[in-house]
Amino acid sequence: GLIGYEFGAMANTAHRGALALESVTVDTQRRDYVFDGAYAFPAMDEENHRIGGALMGSGVDVASGKRAYIGTFLYRVSDDASGAFNISAEMQHAGLWVDGNRQVMVNPVNDAVVLVTAPAEGR
Repeated sequence: GLIGYEFGAMANTAHRGALALESVTVDTQRRDYVFDGAYAFPAMDEENHRIGGALMGSGVDVASGKRAYIGTFLYRVSDDASGAFNISAEMQHAGLWVDGNRQVMVNPVNDAVVLVTAPAEGR
């Protein structure tokens, strides 16, 4: 009975250049949106790199092992970027809320890794 979520992401520079957050969005029209078809309120906070959502009414069932979309973080690399960049979950305010307004703690498994290579000379 999922009724809400909040999640943040932070990019860490690993080699050279920067990976900057360009936008934070929640596409409620996606068929795999976690609250698809329900009366819900998405929330985006670019300044603090967070997304979230709250459901009005009873919770939705999210099957174990089934993937569901909750939002999009769009990053852009700087012109001088190269190397591996880690995008890690920001856990200070992260969580899932279920029926009865009970919080379920979230523990990320792995960081996402973005590999950036310089274009070949002359291209």
